[in-house]
Order: sequence, then C-alpha cells, then structure tokens
Amino acid sequence: MMHSLATLVPDEPGAPVVTVLRIGGDVDAADQSPLDRLLRRIDGGWVHVDLSDLGFAGALLLDRLVQLSRRLEGADDRLTVGPVPPRLARLLVLLALEEHFDLRSDPRAALSDAWCSSASAR
Repeated sequence: MMHSLATLVPDEPGAPVVTVLRIGGDVDAADQSPLDRLLRRIDGGWVHVDLSDLGFAGALLLDRLVQLSRRLEGADDRLTVGPVPPRLARLLVLLALEEHFDLRSDPRAALSDAWCSSASAR
C-alpha cells in the first residue's frame, strides 16, 4: 500500500489548484482505512487520481472512485483519473462506470488541461 495526496499550486495567477491522489500497490479491504482517510481530505476543486503505480484493485476502489465522483459535482469541481491499468479499465467498461470519470492516459496531460482551460476561460 502506497498512497499519497499532494496539492499542486500553479505559477499562473487564477489557474486552479489541483489535488493529486496517487493510489499505488494493492487496494483491497485491508487497505480501506488509509485510502478512506485520504479521500476524506478531498473537499472539491480539481482532482486527479493517479493510478500509475496501482497493482491489484477491485470493487472497493471502484466504489471509492464513484463516491468521489459524486462528491465532485460542483461547478468548479473536476475529476480526472489515469492512467488506468488494463484490468481496471475492462472492469469499468463491464460495469458501465467509465462515464463517471474523465479517463486520461497521462497524468501530466490532465494537469496541463486543468491549467490551460482556466487560462482560456479568462
């Protein structure tokens, strides 16, 4: 289990602060408490969930991601997820959950999009 939460503050004034949740290792029932503690610290805004170091994940992680998606439905909220490992991507499709998330293959692109879209909105 190796999870972390970081806040990235851009140099550009007015660009959104992005919270990055990195989820790594195996996520199962034994890992529920540490993951839940990190998820409770996310209170909105731009959030990217980085799964690049994910090992095994099943229903618990999908449940937590759907809950996070539902919490981030405000006008200034946005959730991106990725890269998504192939097994988890197949599970998202099988359960028709892929529409809950803005799936990205590259976390850096998601962050760049967050900062570029805010610049074009100004």
